Amino acid sequence: SFLDTSEENSDDLFPQDFNEDIKENFSFDTPENTSSLEEPQTDQSAVPALEEKSEYKTDEFQEDTYPADGADEEEEIPDYYDDKQGGLNYKPILKGLGIVLFLVIIIIAVKIYFFSGSAAPKITEEKKAAVTNTPKAGPSPEEIRRNNFFASIASSTQESMVQVAGIAGIAAKQTKLSSILLYDKDFMFEAFAKNRDDLAKLNIRLKEKFKNNKIDVIASEKRPGVKGGVLGVYKLKLRAPSGNTASASVSSPFKTVKAAQSWLSYLAQNGGLTIKGQKSRSLMREAGFDVYELDATLNGSEQACLQLVQSIGTAQKNIKVHKLSINALDQRQFNKKKYQIRLILKIFV
Repeated sequence: SFLDTSEENSDDLFPQDFNEDIKENFSFDTPENTSSLEEPQTDQSAVPALEEKSEYKTDEFQEDTYPADGADEEEEIPDYYDDKQGGLNYKPILKGLGIVLFLVIIIIAVKIYFFSGSAAPKITEEKKAAVTNTPKAGPSPEEIRRNNFFASIASSTQESMVQVAGIAGIAAKQTKLSSILLYDKDFMFEAFAKNRDDLAKLNIRLKEKFKNNKIDVIASEKRPGVKGGVLGVYKLKLRAPSGNTASASVSSPFKTVKAAQSWLSYLAQNGGLTIKGQKSRSLMREAGFDVYELDATLNGSEQACLQLVQSIGTAQKNIKVHKLSINALDQRQFNKKKYQIRLILKIFV
């Protein structure tokens, strides 16, 4: 017959590679009438429904979703499945921002390179014009008066010290310098010579060098002893200041009397002089300024003493020499290494 329901041919109804488990799930009843061509009826209730796994899986839902038994319509998938599956991609946004930033930097660099050259000089010229046109604040009337007063003092000191150093220097070369005394504008000095002829030569030399000064020999006296000699006393009036204060302007005046003391000590040490005493005191105000007196005594060579006098004159400071004396400590031999200088200075602050 076409369908052989015998037991030995029942396995021929399935392919060789058909799963044995599935074959067990199917039950075929052999009809009694084998001549019938009707297909065998299977019991639908005995055949379990095939498991169909849902293709929709997410990371959060690990269990498979199956359609309900007996449901013919496909189960609707919730909307949040799409939201979970489709995450927001930030890479295109970041790339876009990077490109925009790069283009902005390029544009700024181009503007600086091509346009800064022409704009910078214009700004510079405007600044220069503003600085040039801005009026500078000049010194106040009080500052002008102060500067003029200091300049007049410096000029007077310079004039007097140059004359004293010059006259004493000539006397030291022609004779032996015994003493010098300057009190305000009155100047006297005493020289020792071998005889009166040497004193006359000194007088002639001084008149040649200082034509504008009236130099008088007010006294001459022989010194007793075998080696005798003659002492001559000279007197003259120092020239008045020329009034040219431009060259004697004081750029850095002393602000305290201690500053003047330090300055004098510096000059003494550099000139090889030894400070024997130095003191200061306050005087009465003069011309609207505080006045201090500086009294100093120094020992050293004749040349060092005369060099200090010249340094004070060229210093251009707000000081006035009130009194100056130089004396030979050795009145017998007039040793040029043993002299003493005493200064009384006025400092205007």
